[in-house]
Amino acid sequence: MTIFYNSAQYKTTGGNGGGSPCVLPFIHQTATCSGCIKLNDNDPTYWCATSDMTNYYISAKYKTTGGNGGGSPCVLPFIHQTATCYGCIKLSDSDPSYWCSVTDNYDRDQKYGFCPRDAPRVESCTRE
Repeated sequence: MTIFYNSAQYKTTGGNGGGSPCVLPFIHQTATCSGCIKLNDNDPTYWCATSDMTNYYISAKYKTTGGNGGGSPCVLPFIHQTATCYGCIKLSDSDPSYWCSVTDNYDRDQKYGFCPRDAPRVESCTRE
């Protein structure tokens, strides 16, 4: 049995947690994380889930351009065609542009923007 706990010691800033404490452990990309983790190897920013139902983050660093997302940051992962996308994805094989959803569920909300060059990219989304 996994026990989730709120730790006032780990208050968040930024993201979509509203300053809530981290909930540890949390699941990210099918891995159980017992503490804050880095966004990626090139970024010193650490993040954590603020709900045991949260398995995504909003990164203000990855602000989108174009699309219909109004310049909002990427939400990763996001749902697209019922699959989970853990990074920005290509529009098509013939178009080199990468995009992301600006909500956790593109299928539902249909809100997107084009990713900056330093945003995480994936070649395909995962069907779980």
